[in-house]
Amino acid sequence: MADRVAMADSGENIKKIRTSDLRIGMFVHKAESPWLSTPFMFDGYEVSSQTEIQTLIDYDIETVYIDLSRGIDVGETPRPIPQAETEGLKEKDTFSVVFTDFHLADEAPVDMYWKDSAGEFKMTLKKGLAINEEVVELLKTRGIEKVNIPNTQKPLYEAYLRRIERMREKQKSDGFADAFMDPRKVEAHYNFMNDYHAISPYALMPGTKTGFDIFVRKAALINLSHKADDRLDGDKLDSWKAEDINLLIRVLKEEMDAYQAYLMEHTKKSSDTKARASFVRENSKLIVESLAQNPRSEVLMRETKQSVTDLTDVVMRNPTTFYGLMKINNYDYYTFTHSVNVATLSIALAMAAGIDDPKELADLGLGSILHDLGKSKVENNLINKPGKLTDIEYVKVQNHVILGYEMLKGNKSIPERALLPLLQHHEKLTGNGYPFKLKADKIHIFGRISAIIDIYDALTTERAYKKAFRPFDALTLITKTEGEFDKELIAVFIKLIHKQEK
Repeated sequence: MADRVAMADSGENIKKIRTSDLRIGMFVHKAESPWLSTPFMFDGYEVSSQTEIQTLIDYDIETVYIDLSRGIDVGETPRPIPQAETEGLKEKDTFSVVFTDFHLADEAPVDMYWKDSAGEFKMTLKKGLAINEEVVELLKTRGIEKVNIPNTQKPLYEAYLRRIERMREKQKSDGFADAFMDPRKVEAHYNFMNDYHAISPYALMPGTKTGFDIFVRKAALINLSHKADDRLDGDKLDSWKAEDINLLIRVLKEEMDAYQAYLMEHTKKSSDTKARASFVRENSKLIVESLAQNPRSEVLMRETKQSVTDLTDVVMRNPTTFYGLMKINNYDYYTFTHSVNVATLSIALAMAAGIDDPKELADLGLGSILHDLGKSKVENNLINKPGKLTDIEYVKVQNHVILGYEMLKGNKSIPERALLPLLQHHEKLTGNGYPFKLKADKIHIFGRISAIIDIYDALTTERAYKKAFRPFDALTLITKTEGEFDKELIAVFIKLIHKQEK
């Protein structure tokens, strides 16, 4: 069953085959599954190992499209694959470098490997993927200080070093001591994070007056696109949605209050499915942000619990809209957006894993939406730092777990079980996590779920200073951990997304 399919971008070069017929050397153009559109993609890569094929099969992906212009066809002899792209490297085929020598927020210039407990080289980071804080944390918890690079890629590594050296020289001539980050860019980044709040175009209704100005961000430029007293133009709104435009409002009390009032007056009452889903997400973000400023507020805690109920309802009643919640505004990289994402995905994963008790789901959702509350007590410049954290800064950021617990432990309206995602979302089954270094038998199912979802959402979210991982690459990185995360839950997590869209 292999039929050729003409597609606009590649014409006769695209062919549909069974996943079981995939071979090393084929180029996967697209996986045959509707849920694999943005942000959940398993496409655009050359198959370089049998493990990649088995991963697709394990996740119930039955058919794929291959690109014959970029890879082999069914029945053809596989092209020789450079040793750098295969596992099974020998020590003599590689050279070793210190991982922290690489520039944080850059793309990996080479393929990087590390030696596992069995003495075999495993891919740590594929060439082209982002080197970000989540990757640094994963490697740090595994005790990986050095990585091995195939000798065949030494020219690429040396070219990278020359580029970094040129950057150092330029910054030195500009009077900056930091080799990797221009302080002016850092300051501009902090100012942006402090001054603007990302919103979703799906929360906006054509023909309405917003009561707040709307700005559009393209690259580093921020321009006023809609005035508060004007009515929203339908064509402009459609273009914002179609082009996935980064929309912003100013972080001023009157503007934020006007936005929340708009959500209640217009978005909540809309008959549009995406608009209602957007209301749940946007309103939840605002409520959790308010709770961070006043964690003892019983009113805000009740509103937070209602937000969790609303999120759960969306997941249960309209699972396709649940995925819409995760797709709306890929540029929304704020702490409280991440909190809502983690709560939504945690609830969905728990349900797929067989947890159906409403109280249990409510407690997991509440703990997940509050899991990073302690970050509101950590210096904002550390939470959003676009450069590498020092050892002292890293400890300060790690302390957000305990700070969050201290903020909530006296609130009698929070069940003790609901605090587990907050306390355990950075624990690893191997005992290498923090803050308590708990091992597998001590980590609750809530902690296991939130740990997977927390790192996954962080890796796959686009930010001003780092590229997002494709979901396939993020999951590959997460699963290539020697027992740090619950592999059964990871498999359920992937399958649930696939099944919801069938």
